[in-house]
Amino acid sequence: MKKNTAFLIIFLLMTIMFSFPISAQEEEDSRILKWKKIEGAASYIVEIKKGERDVLKTESKENFIYLDLPPGEYQFNISVYNKFSKKVAETGWKKITIETAKQPVIKKYTPDYLYLNGDEALLYIDAYNIKERSVFSLVSDSGEIASGKVEAVNGTVFKVRFDSALLNPGLYSVNIVNPSGLKDTALAKFEIRDQQTPSISKINEKEFLNRGIYSGIIIQGDNFEENVRIEFRSDSDTIKPVSTEFISDSEISVFLDLSEAKPGKYRIYAENPSGLSEFSKRSIVIFERTDEKELMMKGYRKDKLTIHSGYEYGYFLENVSDYHNYNYAGITVRMQFDFNNDFFNQYIWLFPLGAEISFAHYPKDIYFNEFGFSIYYKSRFQSPVNFIVKGGGGFSIFEKMDDGGPEYGRYLSATGGLSVKLAKHLYLEATAGPKTWNVEGDYLNYIVSSVSVGFTY
Repeated sequence: MKKNTAFLIIFLLMTIMFSFPISAQEEEDSRILKWKKIEGAASYIVEIKKGERDVLKTESKENFIYLDLPPGEYQFNISVYNKFSKKVAETGWKKITIETAKQPVIKKYTPDYLYLNGDEALLYIDAYNIKERSVFSLVSDSGEIASGKVEAVNGTVFKVRFDSALLNPGLYSVNIVNPSGLKDTALAKFEIRDQQTPSISKINEKEFLNRGIYSGIIIQGDNFEENVRIEFRSDSDTIKPVSTEFISDSEISVFLDLSEAKPGKYRIYAENPSGLSEFSKRSIVIFERTDEKELMMKGYRKDKLTIHSGYEYGYFLENVSDYHNYNYAGITVRMQFDFNNDFFNQYIWLFPLGAEISFAHYPKDIYFNEFGFSIYYKSRFQSPVNFIVKGGGGFSIFEKMDDGGPEYGRYLSATGGLSVKLAKHLYLEATAGPKTWNVEGDYLNYIVSSVSVGFTY
């Protein structure tokens, strides 16, 4: 019997030593003192005192009791009795701390989303009322749970690592559960995102001058992510934008400082936070700044076609008895082609030139159609407004002059006005100027004004 008793005492001591926490376990409305069940034990007597004062003595057939004591420092002793009500072992007096169950609170966490890249997910969770045995977890919308491991604590910020093998792309709730069962869930969902490879399809400026500063440079493409990294790379140099603005997953705006840039060809490099990256297929060019190049760079960088449609009105400057002194009005359609290619750009005075072909139909008063061709010079101010000057000629077909059939006329014209940029590909043009007709040997002078809207391609 002594051998069995000694064995029970040793077993009980080892069990209690490794089973009792520093503080009693917490439940929402009570606290539990629990120990490992002893084989052959019929009952347990639990004694608890605070200082020298006894506060509790109770018998339990189970290997736990519920505590209803104020928070504080206590001592406890557990005695083991066999079926003959004989004490066979006891723990001796040990310290225990009873704490108040507290609600954990998540203030915030970072980052808002992650790309796994085969690594574990690492979150920094700012929270308080956290216990030593609190459990951090990510719970997916479909119910999968990934528990986290606290690696470090800095004040109220917990560095928590989650196993990537338990995570899939999607939305997760960030949870904390205290040993008491009280828990909190972050208001915002955490997201695991798929990796995407960015692609660059277009940039609104392809040629730049060094020692210059450029804002509003738009890069278009697909699969851009927030915090995407943009660089301009040549064989010998790398230019990093002063700032990069994420507009959408297909558009980014960058601010470039080319004060120290070397002339040459550069490809655009885009790298998503997920780690996937891509180069643009085409290069941009940075030129050495010269007076001629600077003037050229104020204009467009390539040939441009603009289609105009609008309203025209003609006013005779002299009495025209054959035409009953009528004025006339109608619609016009024009196509303008800016010569901004390599050939014209190398001759600085040819740079702003363009050609225009036109068709006009005048159904009222003087019924006729008109075809024309003009050469124009359009200024290239860095503003929505540009001056335009045209000179040209054409011919007219008068359908309803007399019973002898249609009449034909030739004309020369000169006009001037303004071209105003309304939107990215939309222009408004207003012009006025003199025109001279030659119809059957008669010269007729009049003023023509026009307002039209143009779409640029």
